[in-house]
Amino acid sequence: MHSPTLLVSGISGQLAQLVMASLLGHPSLVGTTRAPERHRHLASHGVDVRYADFDQPASTTHAFEGADRLLLVSTGAEHCGPRRVAQHRHAISAAGEAGVERLVYTSLLNADTSPLGPIASDHAATEAMLRESGLRHVVLRNAFYMDMLLMSLQRAIATGEWISAAGQGRVAYVTRGNCAMAAAAALRSDVGQDMTHHRRVDITGPDALSGEDVVAIANAVLGTRIRFVPVTKEEAASRLSASGMPPPMAALLAYIDTCVAQGAMAPASDDYLQLTGERATSVEAFLIAHRDTLLNAAST
Repeated sequence: MHSPTLLVSGISGQLAQLVMASLLGHPSLVGTTRAPERHRHLASHGVDVRYADFDQPASTTHAFEGADRLLLVSTGAEHCGPRRVAQHRHAISAAGEAGVERLVYTSLLNADTSPLGPIASDHAATEAMLRESGLRHVVLRNAFYMDMLLMSLQRAIATGEWISAAGQGRVAYVTRGNCAMAAAAALRSDVGQDMTHHRRVDITGPDALSGEDVVAIANAVLGTRIRFVPVTKEEAASRLSASGMPPPMAALLAYIDTCVAQGAMAPASDDYLQLTGERATSVEAFLIAHRDTLLNAAST
């Protein structure tokens, strides 16, 4: 029986590295990157590591040759805007030229209706390009990474306060590892085998939680006494800056809070279970697994 050649783009990134780790052992596996020299160790696992730069369409067309199924990991947020849309356009075009049978794309939850501005609109534009391309594809709309809670909670433990301008807005946090498992499953499985056009899958954790919910779970798991403090966007940015965070980052996080308040990262979905056959990690389980890391960081 023929094993399809699977290709994962951007293998220097954290998400793609996790996907590659879960696919090692597949008979025909390709990884693309702008820095192949950093991934020579993968050759011992039978991985064909190829150079590809989405800013250089010719390199991408060559890199995708022979791929049956391709995971297009969205390029970094630092490329947000016209550059990232152009990068994705080049990749989709190259996939079409290479005869890729299925393209899996890592998008963002509620991409086409999100208030998150360019953070989401790049993904919406890419989804539109996929629909127009004629390629069979699966769109994985990932919620915010649960992993981000580690930084937020370290700050909250240190100050005793969780500052938020999100009000009662909820986030269906999902681990990066769960997103990687979903991507690997979408590549390996027969999902979309009979698709005429495309399939969209919402990749979220099991629950959509408010900031107050997260604080309550953290206090129960960690034994802390963090207080949830609702503030305005302006006050959130000011207080985060005062704590030492660079003002542009503080302003961005405060803005994201207001988008969460508008429903940008809810509701939760059971699509992950349907795709992988497993339940996504809960915030409680995640914090239990990282309890020592969080408490040790807070004590230093």
